[in-house]
Parts: sequence; C-alpha cells; structure tokens
Amino acid sequence: MGSFATVAELRERVEAELKSSAETKARREYQEGVVEAVVGTASLELPPQAIEKEVGRRRERLAESLGRSGLTIEQYQQLTGKSGDDVDEDLRGGARRDLARTFVLEAVADAEAIAVTDDEIEAEIRESAGNGPDAARLRKMLSRPEAREQLEAMVRERKAVEHLVALAGGAPAPEAVAAEEPSHA
Repeated sequence: MGSFATVAELRERVEAELKSSAETKARREYQEGVVEAVVGTASLELPPQAIEKEVGRRRERLAESLGRSGLTIEQYQQLTGKSGDDVDEDLRGGARRDLARTFVLEAVADAEAIAVTDDEIEAEIRESAGNGPDAARLRKMLSRPEAREQLEAMVRERKAVEHLVALAGGAPAPEAVAAEEPSHA
C-alpha cells in the first residue's frame, strides 16, 4: 500500500484524486463549450491564404507523425480509403475551426484590453520548465524572444477564455461535476 497506513487512507486519496480529475475535466469542457458558443455566433470571414497555410502545417505534422510510425501519407490514404483531397478537406475543417477560435479569442482579448505582464510570462516559464534536471536549459530556451511571444499569446488566449467563462457565469454547474464523479455502489 506504499505510504498509506490503511486501506481507508488509500481509498480517501484515490477518491480525492478522482474528484479533482472530474472537476478539472468538467471545468475544461465548460470552458470549451463557452468558447464554442461564442465562436459559433461570430460572423467571421477567414482569409483563404491563412486556411491554406494552416492546412500545409497540419499536413506536415501529419506526415511527421505518420513517419514516426513508419508510414507515409500515401500509405495512410490507402489504409483509410481517403484520397489526397479527402485528407486535405479533413485538415481544412480543423484549420477553419482552430483559426476561427484563435481569431475570436484575439478579438475578445483586444476588445477587453487583455494584456500579459512580464511577471506572468516569467511565471509561465518557471512552471513550464519545472525543477527537473533540464530546468535551467528549458528556462533558457523558453526565455528566447520567439518562445516568449508564443507564451504571451498562450497566456493571453487563456485569459480571454477565463474572461468569457466569467461572463457566462463562471463555472460548470455542480451537476456536471457530480456526473463525472465515480459512484460508490
């Protein structure tokens, strides 16, 4: 049983971890539901070149991922029964969805004057780098200007989502969290 003196202590710890996990999942699903609702009501004309650029990035990531598994895109197409155009259309749908999300959250951040401070970026660097043996190297890598820009965009987007959630009522309903918790039958 490791560091637990009794089965009851172990059970309490497992239940607490399961509850925490269920709350985190419910909160994340609620946040995404709020964002999807806002994005769904936005009237937005996505630039075709932005969509195609994102499709190209996604195609490259797909090829890299397949390559790690020893497959080519052509083999993937044969396995899935999809043509190159079908694969591109799947990638295009994801690109449209993600670009719309990004543009809407940027617009929210701009409209609400959401800013990110240097202290917030430094805190993100410390949290991302952790305390492991590679922490100093990771902190140095994350402190480069291009990495800091990406962290700033990520924190700004997170703050925009938090703002939208606060406007929508703040948190998932307790019933949503309770539905995620394990039952004790």
